[in-house]
Amino acid sequence: MLRQFLPRLALAVLLFLGAIFTYSESIYLQEQAAEIGPDAAKIAMWMWVFRVVTLAFAIGSVFILGITLRRFMNS
Repeated sequence: MLRQFLPRLALAVLLFLGAIFTYSESIYLQEQAAEIGPDAAKIAMWMWVFRVVTLAFAIGSVFILGITLRRFMNS
């Protein structure tokens, strides 16, 4: 029974790990932008792109985990 939920749980974990990775990359980009100074507009833009991707990964992970847990409880 638990085998049918394993791919969904794996996807949720991978999305969560992706969120952690992209957030750490956005912190790195923020530090790089601070070192460069006012000419770092492109780096700052990519920092925000990474943070939006982080948010999407985190929301996707929570959404998939919630659906999986709901289906697990109902089966």
